[in-house]
Order: sequence, then structure tokens, then C-alpha cells
Amino acid sequence: MTQRCPLAALFVALICSISVVCHAAQPTAEELYTQGMQQYEAGNYTAALELFNRLDPVQLSAEQRVTMYEATQEADIRLRAPADPASILEQAGNERQPARAQALYRQVIANANATAEQKAVAEARLRELDRASQPQLTQMRRRLDDAAVDINAGRYGDAQRKLRSIQESGVDLGWFDNQRVERNLAVIEERMAMAAAPATTEAPVASAQADTPPAPRETTNQVVVTDSQTPQRIEYSEPFVTVTAPEPDAAVSAPPTQDSLAEHMKLYAQEQLALGHQAEGDGNYRLARSHYEKATQMDPSNAEAQAALDRMQAVACSCAAITAA
Repeated sequence: MTQRCPLAALFVALICSISVVCHAAQPTAEELYTQGMQQYEAGNYTAALELFNRLDPVQLSAEQRVTMYEATQEADIRLRAPADPASILEQAGNERQPARAQALYRQVIANANATAEQKAVAEARLRELDRASQPQLTQMRRRLDDAAVDINAGRYGDAQRKLRSIQESGVDLGWFDNQRVERNLAVIEERMAMAAAPATTEAPVASAQADTPPAPRETTNQVVVTDSQTPQRIEYSEPFVTVTAPEPDAAVSAPPTQDSLAEHMKLYAQEQLALGHQAEGDGNYRLARSHYEKATQMDPSNAEAQAALDRMQAVACSCAAITAA
């Protein structure tokens, strides 16, 4: 009996130590998540999926669960997707789940074998999906385009209210569109100030007469006979009236300057560019291309309009190639 007690105690201690060692060797959900993300970022999608399948998502934070879900979706797509960029584009176009379609389009953009036209198509369709997933962002960008149309039509008050509402919404439109909001507001303030400035009045008549040199006085000679019968010649002046011709209105008669014409052309180009963005967002690439062409014609120095036109031409070529195939 005395010998059995030490043996039993030793056996219990051995079981406990094995349990502790096994528990210590078992990684936590946080550790599996970290290892899985490292494998995913390294491009080892199979290993990443195996690690993700081993953990319990309930033990992760809400943000980690969303990140793991997106990584799982994209890793699964990359493993199943064909290597040919044209086939990937076709698969993405048939995909009904936006997250999977976005992952496929990103794969085309990152594919070294994809042509410039194929990447342009992927970028355009990816922007469409991004707009669809962010309705408020799409609404604010369309409001910005509407404000540009109002400015060109002289409806400065309406345009200013729309631009202010965009700023107050707190929606981040991106660097370029945020700059458009600031520039358009500055243009509105400048034009409203010019419209509110009083018209130049004519100078008083007295001042005009003071600045006008006196006209030469006309004299008439006349003989006057005095008592001494000695004729004397005297001079006297005829009364005269100075008439000042009214000055022409400079604001009316002045022809438009080159600066104002150039500004008008740039504003028209911005309007066409905004309409092109709207048509492109709606998937109407032919109409978008027409607006971009008008924008480049009015303002050849507009790099954004030229880039958009090149993108639409690439999309048209790629779509034609896919249709022919």
C-alpha cells in the first residue's frame, strides 16, 4: 500500500505535465490569425487557408474577422482563378458576388502578363464596383459634377450650396475631387464679387470741364467813334459754350480678353470632364469617351481629361478584342 501511493502520485504528475505541455503547444486564435496573414501576404495562399481554418473566428475582434474573411475570399479566388488575364476578366464579369469580382479585377491589375488594355478594363470595372459599394461617395461626386454645370450656367448660388453640402457631409472624395471643390468655390466667390461690384459712374460735369483745356476765344473787331472823331479799334469776346462728349462705356465696348476666353474654355472642359466621369460611372463608356474628347479639345493641357480619354480608348479596344474572341 505504501509503494502504490508514490507510484500513483508520480502517474498523476506525469499526466498533468503532459497536459500542460500540450496546452502550451496549442497556438491561440490570435497567433493563428497572425501566421495566416503572413502567409497570405507572402503569396502562400494554401498555407494561409489552412491556418485560417484551424482558428475559431469568435475569439478574434470584429475588425480581424472582416480582414480574415476578405483574405480568405481572395486567396480562394487566386487559387481557383485561371492564369490568363482575359479568362480572369471574363470570370470577373460573370461573378455575382462583388467581393469576388473585385478580387479578380485586382488580380488582373497585378498580373505582369496583362496588357495595358486589360488593366484599363479591370480598373474601370473596379471603380464601378467601388462606387456601387459606397452610395454616399457616388452621390457626393455627382453633386460635384452638378455644381460644375451650375457654374458654367451662371447659377452661382446653387453651385455654392451644393459644394458647401459636400464639405459638410464629411465624405472623402479623394485628393483630386477635394481640390475641385476648393477651386470651384474660389471661382464662385470671385465671380460673385465681380457681379456685386458697383458700375463705374461718369465724372461730374464741372470736373470734366476743369480737365478740359479752354477752347480758343473768337474775337471780332469793331470801330467805335468817340467825341474826338478819332476812330479807335476795340476787341470784345463772343460768349461760347463748351460741350463735352460723353465717354463710351468701357465695360460694354471692351472686347473679351484672351484670359476670359481661356477661362471659359477651361470651365467648359471641366464640365465635359465631370459629365464624362458620370457617364463612365454609369457604364456608358461611349458617351464618356465623347465627353472626354470634347474636354481635351477645349483644354489640351488638361492631363486628367487626356488620361481619361486614353483609358476609354483602351477599354473600347479591349472590349472589342474580348467580343471578337
